Amino acid sequence: MALPIQALLARLGSRGAQDEWSRYLPLGLHGPREGDGGGAVGRPSQPLGQGTPEAAISAACLRGGGRSAAVQGRVWTLAQESRGCRWVQEAIRKASRAEAAELASELRGHVASAAWSPHANHVLQLLIATLAPEECQFIVDEIAEVGILECARNKYGCRIIQRLVERCPRQQAQGVLAAVLMDVRELSMHPYSNYVLQHILMHGSCDDRKRIARVALDNATKLCRTPHGCVVVLAAFEDVSPDRQETLAERLAQEEGLLVSIACSRQGAGLVARVLDTLRGRGRGQAISTLAAAAGLLNASQHGRAVLSMLGVPVASVVGVGVGP
Repeated sequence: MALPIQALLARLGSRGAQDEWSRYLPLGLHGPREGDGGGAVGRPSQPLGQGTPEAAISAACLRGGGRSAAVQGRVWTLAQESRGCRWVQEAIRKASRAEAAELASELRGHVASAAWSPHANHVLQLLIATLAPEECQFIVDEIAEVGILECARNKYGCRIIQRLVERCPRQQAQGVLAAVLMDVRELSMHPYSNYVLQHILMHGSCDDRKRIARVALDNATKLCRTPHGCVVVLAAFEDVSPDRQETLAERLAQEEGLLVSIACSRQGAGLVARVLDTLRGRGRGQAISTLAAAAGLLNASQHGRAVLSMLGVPVASVVGVGVGP
């Protein structure tokens, strides 16, 4: 043990040496206090490098090994905890590329569990963003083993798929993309996997974007009856020709009750605005009349009220009006 550390511990262990400044030391280096239950005088309340993760990490940093050395050997354990995952992320950010790759290796065999974890998923995302694509291959492989679609439908796993789409060359992400593109319609209506499709529409190749757009627009009347499908249809608008955009807008406006239903959904205002911007002449006037005629229903929804405001239709007071979904 380094001499300065020994001197510090000796100072902390001395009777009467519990000065106010000692409260600001890293966790695990506080000396014994009254009521500690018989902590030995002359030693910290926890053995250095043992016991709590805080004590081990604080001690490693004091020894000069840095945050990377402090989390080394316990990346997976720490990544599963709220505070621990932040320590691991900090270590990755401050590490060299080689050190980051070494830390990443500790997640081999745990990728699926990390992807499903509310804490470890953040570590996995940062590794994908930090490492070279070839160093992330084990992540791609382990996700494929447990099921790409299952991961895409998971609250946290969908984020991992998004990062892989962003960072990995097409050849490396081919298996991920192929699985997703085979099930566009169903994934569009899912509360989590719809984000994966939106991400491909932003970061994917031209062919991948057009494939999603084609499926989304061909099934638009069904997708737009779900709040998540509405968002994918809106994102797909940009990847089709103006003629197809106009055809789609007319179809959504003419489907009985659909435009009003879209206007009442969480993400509906954006799609309604896009439909009205695309429509021309009589078709646009009829769509506006349809929405205005449903003012009573739209007033009962906070999202519908946003559409009425956009149209310049007076919005009833929220008082006494039930708020819709």
